[in-house]
Amino acid sequence: RLIYDQTTSSGVYQLDIPAVTGKGESGTRSKEVYVVGFDPAESNPAPLTENDLVWIQQRFPWQSLGDWNELQTAMLTSTGRTELTAWILILFVLLLLGEQFLTHYLVRDAHRLESIEEAEATEEVTT
Repeated sequence: RLIYDQTTSSGVYQLDIPAVTGKGESGTRSKEVYVVGFDPAESNPAPLTENDLVWIQQRFPWQSLGDWNELQTAMLTSTGRTELTAWILILFVLLLLGEQFLTHYLVRDAHRLESIEEAEATEEVTT
């Protein structure tokens, strides 16, 4: 039994265990992958079988990549759809800019009218 208590954060951990031969020398190493702090109701930490992976890929727009280079290549050559969220955000920013533009000119004209009315009122008082 192995107890390793330096896992305070939730996540996936890998433990490298050196194999010891009968002569006290280190042999090939064993790698153990384990999960700490997972919610069993939300996830199954067991590795996917090939059949599970094929089943998921047929039903969902999801792909499995083996290493970092495959991920970089997939990201740089992706011809995926553009998300609607980006267009909604651009539209929202344009609406805010338009509102600021209109407010600036409406308030400026209101101040101009106010100063004209004040000038006319002072002329009437002085005459």
